[in-house]
Amino acid sequence: MPALTFVKLYPAEGDSAVAELHYGGEIWGDIRLEKLNLHARGEARLEDADVVLRVYPRAKPRSAFTAWMSRRRRSTPRVASDEPWEWNLDDLMAVLNEARAWLLENERGREPVSAGALTAAGSALSKASAESSRPSR
Repeated sequence: MPALTFVKLYPAEGDSAVAELHYGGEIWGDIRLEKLNLHARGEARLEDADVVLRVYPRAKPRSAFTAWMSRRRRSTPRVASDEPWEWNLDDLMAVLNEARAWLLENERGREPVSAGALTAAGSALSKASAESSRPSR
């Protein structure tokens, strides 16, 4: 029997992480945080946050990024299947709880977003650019 798992996705430029839910090599949903207080630190970031589970109807987007892009275009590329999924509820709850805990812990450790500040990705690119522009000895 295939395993229920989740994959940690770290979008760049200030977006929150996403836990993409997998079963037997197929993506069946994702868990994400919404209503974050991006200007706060630690627990304060999560005060009003919602943990949202999105389940894809027995057809799947190719990845969470593709799904996000498709929502922006108002369509979702799908691969249809008539075969239903059936899971042990305890196994499903274990994966959902682990993914939820990871998302919350990841968000608690993030720095506040301030106007004009570079995100982690922007900072890394800036540092890499500065290092590559130094003359070699």
